[in-house]
Amino acid sequence: MRRREASPTYIEPERVNAFGRALKEGCAGKNLVTVHPVSPHSTSQFYGGEAWLDFYMSQAKSGNAPANAFFDAAALVLGDWRIADVKPTMMGEHRYESGTAEDPLIQRRSLYQCVFAGGCGYAYGHDALWQMTPHTAQPWMLKGWTPGVALWTDALDTPAVRQLQHIKALLFSHPFLTRIPDQSLVLGGQGNDVVTRTQTTRDGTLGKNDASYILAYISTPRRIVLNTAVIGGRILRWSWFNPETGETELADPRRLNSGMLTIEPHAGGRDWVVVVEATGEITSAAPRTEQR
Repeated sequence: MRRREASPTYIEPERVNAFGRALKEGCAGKNLVTVHPVSPHSTSQFYGGEAWLDFYMSQAKSGNAPANAFFDAAALVLGDWRIADVKPTMMGEHRYESGTAEDPLIQRRSLYQCVFAGGCGYAYGHDALWQMTPHTAQPWMLKGWTPGVALWTDALDTPAVRQLQHIKALLFSHPFLTRIPDQSLVLGGQGNDVVTRTQTTRDGTLGKNDASYILAYISTPRRIVLNTAVIGGRILRWSWFNPETGETELADPRRLNSGMLTIEPHAGGRDWVVVVEATGEITSAAPRTEQR
């Protein structure tokens, strides 16, 4: 099946459903089964509700053209959370790097926005990797997508690859399986595109103040206001997490939870994750005024 035939209107969904049912039956339900759609879509648009489909996968506007760096890939992931048949979802294909000189910020923004929008995973892309340069690369591949490195193994150690791994330690240091996307946490300073957006996630239940933490990815330095009322604790601790280095910088170890937290831009770096956590400390009742 050629790549352009992965989704309607190029193929009948029932044919893909037949493949999916056969794969699920053939493995007796032991393996996860999904399907890769074409750009820019999610499998939920065509195969949502099918019993054989274990998780959704999205393909954003892929390739390495400059415009792709500004495509809102997280919108596809977040869209999968708004349908009735809720399943895990991930970004399976977005922007590809070429060579080793591209600004890693482009990949960091896409990764953190997609995962904080509810994604269970994110697939990093490089032109040399999917071509397996030079072992399987065909002339038309090399002409259309310049790998920028002589060997595909060089693409396993780019600056972006070294930086993207830090998200795993961040997510696994907090309750993971109860994590949900929640853009309502941004009360002020929200941007309207991938360069200025603040993407937020927390644990707990939408509509309830039962979170133990908030993670807010700030795509570019800006002043934001977060809704901390979703955290039931009276005392908060908040920190800066650097997605470029994986280092954490404690900003305030003990902050009265007023229900709002104003974050001024960090003096260094270009993108940051604000980590707000309940300390578990119990205090007597106090007037709830905004703490800055």
